Amino acid sequence: MTKLSMLAIATLVSFTGRAAAEDAADDKTAAAVKAALAEDRKERDARAEAEARYKKEAIVFTDVYFGNESGVRGRALVPYRNGRKLEVVDFYDAVGRSDLSATYRRRTTYAWISLGTAVALEAASLVVMTKALEDDCEALEPGFDACFAAAEKRQAKGLKLSLGLAGGGIAVMFVGIAFLRYRISTSENDVHDMADHHNAKLRQKHGLPTAGLRPRLQQVALTPYVDTDGGGLAIGGRF
Repeated sequence: MTKLSMLAIATLVSFTGRAAAEDAADDKTAAAVKAALAEDRKERDARAEAEARYKKEAIVFTDVYFGNESGVRGRALVPYRNGRKLEVVDFYDAVGRSDLSATYRRRTTYAWISLGTAVALEAASLVVMTKALEDDCEALEPGFDACFAAAEKRQAKGLKLSLGLAGGGIAVMFVGIAFLRYRISTSENDVHDMADHHNAKLRQKHGLPTAGLRPRLQQVALTPYVDTDGGGLAIGGRF
């Protein structure tokens, strides 16, 4: 074998070795890329599942416009969770404020008791007045004057009692209206802050990045409302 042949064989062996090494490195790199892609896909799937679970429990607000035939008169925000409109007590319970929901329930109970009492007092006032105005004295019968004088006294006493019952009913009615009017003790940014903190805790629970709090509102009006679908908590405000 000539020196030239030996050199050619050595060169071929060297090239074959380098090619094999490069192929092995390429295979290793491809495997690493495949593993990284699989891990990334797994993380994205896990994140998507976590986002889906979060959205089922998170509280969001939807714009509601209300008004009359002359046009829109206002705008409100209604809280929803998992596509379901939240009532006042449901919202408070959802954000972990059972004390506020208890206050709302208690004031609502007091309000309806007061309004029911007011109706009863007004009904009693009408009954007493009707009884007081009854007159069974016969003009041509003996003792008419005495009967008429007694009837006048009875009527005056009955009318005083009737007016007292009516006045008491009106006073109790205003108490009931006040309980209804002020049964929601939340003001300003409290509702938005409670929803934001609730959602932030949910994101931590599901291992998601914590979203920043929404911009604070300068003014918020919080009132219950009733529509054809029922009622709920209406939150109106401006930034």
